[in-house]
Amino acid sequence: MTVNLIESWNGIDNFAEMVPKWTSEGGAPLNSGAGRFGETNGSINQISSGYAVSADPLNPGTSDKLIIGFGYKTDATQVDIVATAPWTIVEFRHGTDQMCKIVLNADNTISAVTDAAVQHTSLHTVLAQTWHYIEVKILLNNGAGTCQFQIDGAVGEAEGTNLDTLFNGSACDNVRWISTGTNEDWALDDCYLGDSSPAGAMDFLGDTRVITLLPDGDDSVQFTPTEGDNHSGVDDTQTVVADTTYNESNTSGHKDLFTMSASGIDPADTIHGITVNMWTQKVDAGAADMRLELDSNAVTDTSSAFTQTTSYGWFSKFHPLNIDGNVAWTSTTVDAVKAGYSRV
Repeated sequence: MTVNLIESWNGIDNFAEMVPKWTSEGGAPLNSGAGRFGETNGSINQISSGYAVSADPLNPGTSDKLIIGFGYKTDATQVDIVATAPWTIVEFRHGTDQMCKIVLNADNTISAVTDAAVQHTSLHTVLAQTWHYIEVKILLNNGAGTCQFQIDGAVGEAEGTNLDTLFNGSACDNVRWISTGTNEDWALDDCYLGDSSPAGAMDFLGDTRVITLLPDGDDSVQFTPTEGDNHSGVDDTQTVVADTTYNESNTSGHKDLFTMSASGIDPADTIHGITVNMWTQKVDAGAADMRLELDSNAVTDTSSAFTQTTSYGWFSKFHPLNIDGNVAWTSTTVDAVKAGYSRV
């Protein structure tokens, strides 16, 4: 199984902070709200115009199954659902072409639909104004497609087979969450996307929580801080304050590495991977590329270079396995990890 992207939404409160992972398609303002587990600014909501995630290197074509999971809570009342459903929740797309969409029905089930043809429908239901965790596993194919749902981790959902799940395009390269009107506004939290590489290896992760860890100490630092120490310049819960506190360097090879806040993960929990993120920009002419750094038990990983512009960008790298031994992450190894960035 290959997970391509995870998103907690923690600390995000405007569209600019979503770039480049997410793209607005309509220009509506992005609102934030409490997450599924009570986090402040822990979910995105009221996305009336739609937001798409590119999720590179997502590209399952017609032979690999794609799987997505996300927390979902509709703002609509049950009366609204009965009166106005079905409405689209999420689309699988090739560019701007809709290949297949997932809709909420008036009876609170969800369905996979190509154009206007229903291909597969869930047994379990999604209730009004209630958090649910929706997972969709789908093979996009003309006539040989498959689709299976899992809602709140409940087993018993059959897989639909021999479906026409590909309306336009040939390979899914982005996924779009959308609501189509006031009654259809909703909140989104704890997203993951992945595909079956190799084919057939993908399966549901189950009800999944994505948490955000912030720097809590300097391990080794070379950038110049605007505050007393480096980790204090980048431990903000919201990136909107980036121009208030930050670290800077004009020296190639400079690196900051930080200890991270405790995860609080139960040792019995399964950890599907971690993502290292940075929110960066350049202020002078010329190249000033950046890399992401990860250290696990003195084993290090340095990402490829990310091109910087004079506008802030959000850059990330996903690590499905512990870089120390290529084994599964545990609560102990996550809590011991160090993360940061370097200037090329």
